[in-house]
Amino acid sequence: MDKEKQECGKCEGCGQIATDDEGTPWEYWLEIPVKSAGAILMGLVKPITCPECKGHGQKKQVKQKKCKVCGCTDDRACPGGCWWVNGGDICSRCFLR
Repeated sequence: MDKEKQECGKCEGCGQIATDDEGTPWEYWLEIPVKSAGAILMGLVKPITCPECKGHGQKKQVKQKKCKVCGCTDDRACPGGCWWVNGGDICSRCFLR
């Protein structure tokens, strides 16, 4: 799995969304000219913590399964193919050895 941090798609990396119907990234609301920002000034639209990234602005990293014997992964399987056995801690080729 790519180890680079990836921006959250919900908040687009800012960590906050608006309380509008769409959950727009808060950065969009900050770019609105002051004359047009009545909803913000009246408190109708406020920033809240992004529920997907918990305010970190980054996608949650999913830990990839890796065989404890040979080190194969979903992205780099054993030659000829393999599948997960015993909850995913060992591949079928190593299990059958």
